[in-house]
Amino acid sequence: MWCLVISSAIEASTPHPMIEHATLHDMTEGATPHDMTEDVTPHNMTDATPQSKPVDNTLYSRTNATPQSMPEGATPNAMTEDATLQPMTGATPHSMPEDDTPHSKTNATPQTMAISLHTTTVQNPRSQLDFVSDYLAFYDVRLVTVLVSADDQNNWPKQLTSRLMQRHNVYVKVLKIDVFSDVKNYRHVLGKSGLVLAQCFTDVDLKIFKDVFTTAETYLTWLLVADSTFPKMLKDIYLPLNSKITIASFEGESTLTTLWESYQIAPDYPQRTLRIGDWTPRLPSVPESVLASLGVGGGGGGGRRVTEELWSRRRDIWVKEMTYGVLRGPVDDPLKHRDDLSGLHLRCVTMEDLPLTKLTGPAGGVVSMEGVLASLLQELASRTNITYTCRRSRDGQWGAVVGGRWTGVVRDLLEDVADIGAAGMDITKKRSEAVSYLQGVVSSGYRIFMRKPSNDDHIWSVYTKQFSVPAWGTIFGTVLVLIVLLHLSTRLSPQQPSFTFLDSATVIIGFIFGQGTSQPLISASCRLVILMGLMLQVLLLAYYTSDLVSSLTAGPSPPKLSTLYDVYKNPSLKLGFEKGAAPHLYFSESNDNIVKKLWQRIQDNNYETLMNSLDEGMQRVLKEPYLHMGWGIPMRYGYGHDCRLFMLPTSYFHVQASFMMKKDSPLVPVLNKVVMDIMSTGLLRKWWRDWSTEAKNCDLLQNAPVGMKAVFGPFFMLAVALASSVLVFVGEVLRSRGQGGGKGVMFGRF
Repeated sequence: MWCLVISSAIEASTPHPMIEHATLHDMTEGATPHDMTEDVTPHNMTDATPQSKPVDNTLYSRTNATPQSMPEGATPNAMTEDATLQPMTGATPHSMPEDDTPHSKTNATPQTMAISLHTTTVQNPRSQLDFVSDYLAFYDVRLVTVLVSADDQNNWPKQLTSRLMQRHNVYVKVLKIDVFSDVKNYRHVLGKSGLVLAQCFTDVDLKIFKDVFTTAETYLTWLLVADSTFPKMLKDIYLPLNSKITIASFEGESTLTTLWESYQIAPDYPQRTLRIGDWTPRLPSVPESVLASLGVGGGGGGGRRVTEELWSRRRDIWVKEMTYGVLRGPVDDPLKHRDDLSGLHLRCVTMEDLPLTKLTGPAGGVVSMEGVLASLLQELASRTNITYTCRRSRDGQWGAVVGGRWTGVVRDLLEDVADIGAAGMDITKKRSEAVSYLQGVVSSGYRIFMRKPSNDDHIWSVYTKQFSVPAWGTIFGTVLVLIVLLHLSTRLSPQQPSFTFLDSATVIIGFIFGQGTSQPLISASCRLVILMGLMLQVLLLAYYTSDLVSSLTAGPSPPKLSTLYDVYKNPSLKLGFEKGAAPHLYFSESNDNIVKKLWQRIQDNNYETLMNSLDEGMQRVLKEPYLHMGWGIPMRYGYGHDCRLFMLPTSYFHVQASFMMKKDSPLVPVLNKVVMDIMSTGLLRKWWRDWSTEAKNCDLLQNAPVGMKAVFGPFFMLAVALASSVLVFVGEVLRSRGQGGGKGVMFGRF
């Protein structure tokens, strides 16, 4: 709360159980504790007579606790040793300069309750107003949310609001907190921008800050006004790594106000408190030499960068002479300087996905990693001083919702089995609702692989697929016409010996297969028919032979499939992907009609086409009419050189991939900045080159012996023809014997 002392006229009241006993003081008649104006310093109750006996909660002042007593880079535990509490001597709790007029009240018995434990008077309220005004002007803050207790009647917030709105055009929102009510969620009240301003002098102040801070967004910017005991007060509050809290430490007798930042790399780790700036008020007691030492001279209002290294870490510090004093403070992002995570150990869960991650180690045990993303993880650990151990995903899956529950890497993070998913995890909307991602480092689309057709697939059609069915029908029709014409021309021509229909068919079919005839061809009409048959033979030989030779040499032409629609139209083909992979989310949540129908087909088959791994899926592709969908990078790396496979030209679900962490992990913004630095140095491109492979050119002709399946069809037909000729021969013999002919007669005819 904004005032240490809450003043009220209480008759026969009982203190609240959360507030310990307090010393009572008189007040001047007609005055309230809230008559303090902007130009008035805390007042001294000089004529006050205590009306209650002293109790054990004697008010304390802090000695030997200047901001400079905090060693550079010291942790809060080390910083609080000098901030000892000493009883005040020779002064009342409300002492003020002698020239100020005390307020007194007669004929009344007012009571003043002071909060104990971390209890102190509000030090330098005017100085605090001046500092806050300069601080907001220094950082050009336009929206401020002031936290106060709902029971606080102090004028400080009102004075601050009035000054900021009149002199700085700042929008001020005062949020009154009931410290005795249940903790509420203040996330929607604070919004997503601006500065949150609070004091941290008393236990009530601390409770207000804790209740609001623990329920607000961690990326909000905070300014705490406190004294040098703030490390002791804040030690039990978890200040995440990505929190942005500036603490202004005021001392009663010091003209220098120091600025600090405090954070923790994890809940179980100590707080790190670093000095980041200071503010010196514009007072006659501050000599020009002090202003010159701060980097400001004259009275100009311009700021400049401080080039020397200040305090514990190099920061982008600017110094500027403001309206009420000289302020030195950082103007860079504090998260850029919190990349030293020494002592932090991360539990890593991963999946093998060459060339991104290659795992070596037993199943269920610790594994070693190689690959592009493994190098990225090693570089992250080197730059942030973290350590890690990696294991495979417990169920061997990436992460999808199955039966209402997450699987794979996402499940391991949700169940606190791991802290980071170090693999090429697709950044999807559904997963982002459960976990957080680092900056995307790789991107690719999903490709579909199928087995390339071969001659072995055409046992019965390897010698007939050169022409389509209509083309074959035209050829047979032409041959039949030539047979009829030859038969008629020999029968009707007066000079030409006549051919039977069987003889005409034998002659024309013989011409088609490159054979001649011993039959006399005398008439011109008969010779014209023969020439037409020979021309047909030349055309068929040219087209058929060229296609047959190329087919036997280079194999069949590639499939005509291009899109998922083509796959859907061919029900003989099955489509699948890895279990628990991102396509599970894409297909199950897609609004595309074709994708929904294909997903329904997968469900109707009881998910039989979903594979346990990429290798298992590709082995199935080579054995049956199965199409496997996978992420382009590992698919190309592992199987792009296999000329037995064909990749459909269309890419689907183009996404970025990166590491995965627990939802809203404070490590995310810090590691993101390190990742960006790594990517800007070109290391990621180097790792890609180290793991790149030269793809095999499957377009080049490759000589390979013709397999038995390729020649089985024609040889089978020859065998059938031979068997047919034998049967015909036997039939002729039997027929001849039945007509009375003998063996000698038969051979005599031949």
